[in-house]
Amino acid sequence: MTEEGHQPPAKIQAQRPTTQPGSGIPPENIDAEIRSELFSGPIPHPAILGGYEQVCPGAADRIIAMAEKEQAHAHAVEVERLRNASETTRRGQNGAMAIGGIATAGSVLAVWAGSAAVGGIIATVGLGTLAVGFLGPQIAKIFRAKKADQLSDGKDSKRDDDGLDPGED
Repeated sequence: MTEEGHQPPAKIQAQRPTTQPGSGIPPENIDAEIRSELFSGPIPHPAILGGYEQVCPGAADRIIAMAEKEQAHAHAVEVERLRNASETTRRGQNGAMAIGGIATAGSVLAVWAGSAAVGGIIATVGLGTLAVGFLGPQIAKIFRAKKADQLSDGKDSKRDDDGLDPGED
């Protein structure tokens, strides 16, 4: 016994068993296998699909046909989306060309009429508008990418009233 009246814990000696309990097989001869299977796709795993076919004959064909129809629909939607985006881009470019032509013609007429300052303003505003129209989406894309990088790095993009990141002074 120790001074405080407690006994020290007894030492327990563990021995490695020579056989698995109840099996008679030495532990050195036991192999274990862990198997995992992952399946992903628009149709069920073939074994599951076979189960559907057993429960409801013809179900496998209907499931495959359904997946094929869904894929064809998704492709058609994507083609239409791309066609619409292309048409929108074409209209924007045609409009920009018209604005640029009108601004250029207006500035040339103003200069020809003797008002170089007005001609310069018309040219600057017209062509500046075109530059913003073409470069604006690219600049916005760059800022969105920077914002996404900041968020993925765990940085908060909120700023204090003084324009500094929180914690910067």
